[in-house]
Amino acid sequence: MKDDLGIDRESLAARIGTEYGLWVGRIEFLPKGEVGYCYLIDSDIGLRYLVKVLPSTRMGLKSAKALDFCLPLMWNLFHGNYFRSLPCPVRTQAGSLKSDFGGMPVVVYNFIEGRTINDERPSDEVLATVARQIARIHNCAPYIGTENPPIDDLGIPFKGEMLTGLETLERTTQGNGEGMLALRDLILPLKEELLGRLGRLETLQLSVRGIKKQTVLCHTDPIGSNILIDARGEVYVLDWEGAILAPPEHDIFAFTGDRFDLFLDNYEDEFGRVCLKTDFLGFYLYRRILEDLVDWMIRILHENRDEDQNRRDLEGIIRDCISDLPHLEPLIERTDQVLRRREG
Repeated sequence: MKDDLGIDRESLAARIGTEYGLWVGRIEFLPKGEVGYCYLIDSDIGLRYLVKVLPSTRMGLKSAKALDFCLPLMWNLFHGNYFRSLPCPVRTQAGSLKSDFGGMPVVVYNFIEGRTINDERPSDEVLATVARQIARIHNCAPYIGTENPPIDDLGIPFKGEMLTGLETLERTTQGNGEGMLALRDLILPLKEELLGRLGRLETLQLSVRGIKKQTVLCHTDPIGSNILIDARGEVYVLDWEGAILAPPEHDIFAFTGDRFDLFLDNYEDEFGRVCLKTDFLGFYLYRRILEDLVDWMIRILHENRDEDQNRRDLEGIIRDCISDLPHLEPLIERTDQVLRRREG
């Protein structure tokens, strides 16, 4: 049986059996994520594993490059008992933390049963636990186990693609397909605003590059779909491909909002006192929204193979990018007020 990527599940199961020494009793295709294709497998000894295949797309190639850092990191954190609330990668019989299938990287993780908090507002108790987990990750910088970890350069790597994408949309005609036309009609009326937001991001970039800042181990994507709660109420952090050394704001920006004080109280209980800068939080807020927007634009313009995926990506642009733009500056202002009050 083949999935929409063209992967034959039986062949993939056979490859996993050969590489990992696992007899795969059942393999189930899970809903496609934003980057990779995931499968749940049941082994002959009753253990369950998550298999992730990274396709040769723009985002897939970026994630594949990150594996050389994030997989040893996850292994070291888990087996060193520094941070175990994560899906640990499984080694192949040859000792590697990854394999391949048809030229695409394959990673096998221990499977964690539970639910993510993507579609719900977490309780205060869950948010407090998440805050402590983020703090524990930030405290793990001494235990990453590599001499040359990636460090956030505070860049805007998607700027050129954003400008090129806007130019492409201006040339889009009826012959380009329903998805591209819908993207054009959504984005082009917002072109001047988006360029203004990009200019604001560049201003914030100049500011933060002039500030000397502590770096910690950051996950960089602690959104609801990457926070999992198991049946015992334990909180796990998933999808570590973006892990990097960066200022703590690179994770903390995701928790600005109406319960920012609650998050910070619990974060500092675990991490200790932290000096946060509004411009750093603003930089990461702007960078994340615009980067997500560009990622979806590129997929619709150059990668998607069907209109259903185009529609899902357009929904993502509206839900997670366009709808948030008007709230960015008020959020940054409220965040600044919280930080000033806490400093006082």
